[in-house]
Amino acid sequence: TTESSTCCTTTPTEKSCTAKLIANTRNILGECILYDDRKNCIVWTDIYGKTFNSLCLDTLAIHTYPLHKQLCAFGLLSNNDESKQGSYLCAWE
Repeated sequence: TTESSTCCTTTPTEKSCTAKLIANTRNILGECILYDDRKNCIVWTDIYGKTFNSLCLDTLAIHTYPLHKQLCAFGLLSNNDESKQGSYLCAWE
């Protein structure tokens, strides 16, 4: 299911916003949410659930990859090195 909420303000200096739930993943501790422009997807880790996750923005498909240990944080590696294209630098437990 999807949920949405709308924020409205009454002062001219404040802006309004709208939020929409597009993926109810039920992660235990979802962290390190990043946009990967190389794949047009959102990636994140569920630290306690020991998974690496991605949400493809083209199809809204969610992919979950089980891990053997906790992935605490990660970062995107540069596109300059073809051998590392699509790779992540990971900080494990």
